[in-house]
Amino acid sequence: MHTPIQAHADIKAKYERKAPDGGQKNPTYAAMIESADRSVGSILEQIAALELTDNTLVIFYSDNGGAVQTTSNQPLRGYKGMLYEGGIRVPLAVKWPAKITPDRLDSTPVSGIDFYPTLLEIAGAESPAHTVDGTSLVPIFIENRAV
Repeated sequence: MHTPIQAHADIKAKYERKAPDGGQKNPTYAAMIESADRSVGSILEQIAALELTDNTLVIFYSDNGGAVQTTSNQPLRGYKGMLYEGGIRVPLAVKWPAKITPDRLDSTPVSGIDFYPTLLEIAGAESPAHTVDGTSLVPIFIENRAV
C-alpha cells in the first residue's frame, strides 16, 4: 500500500468496528488491503474463467515493509525506508499450478532483481548482452515438484 491512505467508506467502517490486533490499528489501511485482496481475487477469477490457471504464473510481491505511520511490522524491527528487516523483509507468493507444488514453503532469500532473469528464463528469451543482476528463481519454483 502506498499513500495516500484512502479507502472505500463501507470497507473502512467494517475495520473501525474491530479492535486493534497485533499492533494493527489503522482501519483505513486495513480496508486498503482488503480492496487489494479483492482485486487480486478478481484477476484470479478471470484467469480461471479463461481456463488459463494451470499455465499462468502469478507473482504477488511487495517492494518494502510498511510505513511507520500506517502499520506495524512487528515482530520485525524497522519500517519502510530502513534496512532493518521490517523495511526489507516482504511477502512473496507465487502461483503456477503446472510448475509449482501448491502450499509449498521455501525460505530462500530472494530480491526484486531476481524477477528479471526469472521471467527471461520462463519466456525462453535470450539473455541480453549486458550483465543481468539477480538470479533466476525457476529452480526454486520447480524444486520438489510433485509428479
